[in-house]
Amino acid sequence: FAERLARENHTLKRALTDPRLFSGNGKAYSDEILHRARVSPLKLTSRLSLVPGVRFEHIEQTREDVFGGASEQSVDYNIWVPGLGLKYEFARKTLAYANLTRSFRPPSFGDSFNPAIGASSLDLKPSTAWTYEAGVRANPYSWLFAELGGFYTDFKDQVVVSAGTAANFDTRSFG
Repeated sequence: FAERLARENHTLKRALTDPRLFSGNGKAYSDEILHRARVSPLKLTSRLSLVPGVRFEHIEQTREDVFGGASEQSVDYNIWVPGLGLKYEFARKTLAYANLTRSFRPPSFGDSFNPAIGASSLDLKPSTAWTYEAGVRANPYSWLFAELGGFYTDFKDQVVVSAGTAANFDTRSFG
């Protein structure tokens, strides 16, 4: 049974209703099988996996100049950060992978502090980015592991510090 499920890369529901793998299982029987096993019909067979993720970030930043007596600056961030991972094992110990992730980073004190004037500002925007990654990993022998991968990151409002000042720029990075 497990061997037949792992042969094809489908959802369990599709694998159970595939007459080439199992004869006599119609839609009603496959629904009953999955219901009784308490398994989602959207679960993928063993060679293919899809992992969605999301996290919530709440960040509070407050800056106060205790020596200069300047007024307090405060800002709060509430953001959902999604991600999605995909893995396909196309041979024993050899897989292809792909990831899509969102990132968020508010400006730090170090980013916004200007030593020339001895002050900081919350005028910088938070940086966000989408990162796309894909590659292949193989471990065909106990003494050999190989990985080939690449990524592309698209930043919006990345904080760039240069010559003691900071500003936001849209940038891209890849490798």
